[in-house]
Amino acid sequence: MPVLARLADDDVAGARALAALAGNPRAVIHLDDVVRRDWWWCSAHREAREFPVPRRRLDDPALSPLALALASAHRDGRVRERAVAAIVARPLPDLVPFLVVRTADWVPEVRRRARAGLALVLDDEPGLLPSALGVGLRVEDWGRGSFVQRQLVAAAAATDLSPLLSSSDPQVRWFAFTQGRWRTDRLVDLALTGAHVRLRAGAAEAAAREAVWTNRVALLRRLSGSGHAEVRSQALAGLTRLGHDTEVAAFLEDRSSLVRALARASAARIGVDPLAHYRSVVSRGALDGLGEIGSEADAGYLVGLFGHPVPMVRARAVRALRLLRVEIDDDVVPLLRDPSPAVVREAARAVRRVPDGLVWELLADERPVVRRAGYLLAQRSCTADWLRAALTAAVDPDPKPARRAVADTVRFARHTRKWMLADELPREHLPELRRLLDRAVPALEADVVDRLRALLA
Repeated sequence: MPVLARLADDDVAGARALAALAGNPRAVIHLDDVVRRDWWWCSAHREAREFPVPRRRLDDPALSPLALALASAHRDGRVRERAVAAIVARPLPDLVPFLVVRTADWVPEVRRRARAGLALVLDDEPGLLPSALGVGLRVEDWGRGSFVQRQLVAAAAATDLSPLLSSSDPQVRWFAFTQGRWRTDRLVDLALTGAHVRLRAGAAEAAAREAVWTNRVALLRRLSGSGHAEVRSQALAGLTRLGHDTEVAAFLEDRSSLVRALARASAARIGVDPLAHYRSVVSRGALDGLGEIGSEADAGYLVGLFGHPVPMVRARAVRALRLLRVEIDDDVVPLLRDPSPAVVREAARAVRRVPDGLVWELLADERPVVRRAGYLLAQRSCTADWLRAALTAAVDPDPKPARRAVADTVRFARHTRKWMLADELPREHLPELRRLLDRAVPALEADVVDRLRALLA
């Protein structure tokens, strides 16, 4: 607040600061929250901490917009009320978010004035709706935020929402989509090129529904070619309703599990056995599908693919076996040193029983991905072995496993009490753990080191 107050006296810097605040709805709400928390803290401790009050009258046209925005967050409700009146008198786009926040003010007088002002502003200038949306869509979830929702919906009816579909704020984009009435070609464009998954899914659902009602098969085929699974699934559901099961069954090997499920249902209706198809094809989609509907009888076939020259095939074969809950650790363990990182990661997830000494061999490997696999396996071991692995990985030269191990060690140190470890840390392990802790000191905060030393004493 003091920094912003100083910027309020500089027209250029103040305008930039206000624009940055107004363009970030979370920053506007956070500013109001910080002021309120500081006020309560000062009141509880009987400290005098005055928040800046503009030297000019709030209705002075010469008062900078930033100063007016800060006044709207003042601890004194009378100052906030006067600031609201001044914002309504000159509703600049960058000031509208601060007016929206005050519609949920905890003081009834401020809240009523802000609500009346927002309704008037949006009615007179519907073009200010984009300025109100970012904060308004977040305020509406508050206990006193329902008024804002009604005003935004009313203003949207008189506003061209097309530009808002390209907003950088996902909530604004979704609001614009749900409140607008869109032509089918616009829905298709949004489904195929939208930047947000929720927007693409909503547009695809609406376009597919319209295509089913009007029997526009070509439109559904166009959507089924999308690179996004949420769009393809809506298109295939539409083709299924129109009876084009043969076309839908062609997606049995799709990368998406939902799309594969739709394709299997269509395949069954036309007499195609999805399981037999998956067993006869070597592809990512086929192996994933086999992991979804196969059985233990497929274990031999999948293990045979562990020697396939394509890393993707080896990785998906291991994943399929994991999904089928088939225990073949003897065959999977050698893949923990596979040349492909993807295969190593899948093998680490698939191993059920960790052989003695394997974790320490992996943690000493020269490849970072193998060391990460070793640490993942250590998390399935007893507390003593896991802590030993965590302290070892905390000083790993690769930052990724080191960050993970440090975070886990901090959590363990701060949430564990010595009495909880009575049966989990045998005395014979303590000297080794203390040695590893001394080695990991540079990677850990002092309080974490002290807590661990107390636990290992």
